[in-house]
Amino acid sequence: MVKAKVVKTKVESVPVVSFSKEAQLNPRKPKKKAIPEPVKVEQPKVEPPAPVITEAPVETKVDDTPKAIPDGVSKWLAEIDTITPADFPRIAATLLTEIDALNKDVAEIKEVLAHKRKPVANGKVQIKDTETGIVYKSKNNVYQTLLKNNDLADLVSQGVFGADPKKNSFGWYALNRAFPDRFIEVKAPEASAQK
Repeated sequence: MVKAKVVKTKVESVPVVSFSKEAQLNPRKPKKKAIPEPVKVEQPKVEPPAPVITEAPVETKVDDTPKAIPDGVSKWLAEIDTITPADFPRIAATLLTEIDALNKDVAEIKEVLAHKRKPVANGKVQIKDTETGIVYKSKNNVYQTLLKNNDLADLVSQGVFGADPKKNSFGWYALNRAFPDRFIEVKAPEASAQK
């Protein structure tokens, strides 16, 4: 018998790597990982408890007596079943005349109310200077007049009226604080005659 000689050769194994087309086109881009879907948990349905009635329901009486229908409305209700498209211009003309009559009534009422109103006072109060006896037409007029006449030079030098006294729109109040008993309010003769 002849013995066969077995030759053992060493085969190196080469790792097999396969890439997807996307990985082959963009080798630096990492593969997207699959995100697992969230688990849906069903909540048990809770039914509200049945209402508990402790008292007997109150019965309400319905008034079935027919109400009186005004004459104009009953006329329209009687005509509703017989209205045809040819009647629309007549109905529209009637409605427009009624609307015009109502507008005239409203205008008359507004005019009557306007005559009943009292005229609005202008809000100005006349001021009398007790030292000189001069009556000024308003509070601001007192301040502006005395400022122009240099009667307030001492107060201006002290800075009572601010850096620019001509632009001070509240100068009357500083003047009234400086001379509390010098100025008094006088009712205008027109305002007292209207009341």
